[in-house]
Amino acid sequence: MKEDLNWLIGMIEGGGTFLINICLRDGGFSIYPIFRFVLPEKNKDAIILIKNLLGFGKIEFKSNEILKKKGIVQNRYSYTVMGLNEAQKFIETFDETLFRTSKKEDFILWKEAVGIIKNYQHLTYDGFVRICEIRDKMNTKQKRRNYKSKDWFLKQVKNNKNFFSEKNIQKRKKTSMSIRRLNKLSLSAAKVIS
Repeated sequence: MKEDLNWLIGMIEGGGTFLINICLRDGGFSIYPIFRFVLPEKNKDAIILIKNLLGFGKIEFKSNEILKKKGIVQNRYSYTVMGLNEAQKFIETFDETLFRTSKKEDFILWKEAVGIIKNYQHLTYDGFVRICEIRDKMNTKQKRRNYKSKDWFLKQVKNNKNFFSEKNIQKRKKTSMSIRRLNKLSLSAAKVIS
């Protein structure tokens, strides 16, 4: 497994991306930790090997037609780890001391964000701000044109005075707990089927 782990670290450092996705909706928000690795179609076997070695995550195929809008001319496969349960499994698999490049800082920040989400601190104003700060520090060379910064998110939540009220925090926590239970059940069912 050590050789496989070293290979995985090399692949992650070469082309992996740690992300924090924040979605605002009416009176609430959702925050998802994401790890993504993308390779051209000709390297499909490497993507499958990554998923098989880790035992979780999902593989997606993106065709030329979808990618042409972004100026990408070849089909791609991606391996994605998304959500708290899979992010925690990912963190349990890797230690930051294994990383040798700037991915180490991104991994440490991502790991901190996952801890904040795990403990429901992201539902508070201070936790939300910290998630936004972490997000702004990650992948500094790769920000998308439509990237929304901490300042943008804080302006959005400032307009809603009840956004971080105790009542809303408890409501979102209850919802988060239910979603986490459902995710664990679906992961357990998937293991039974496979």
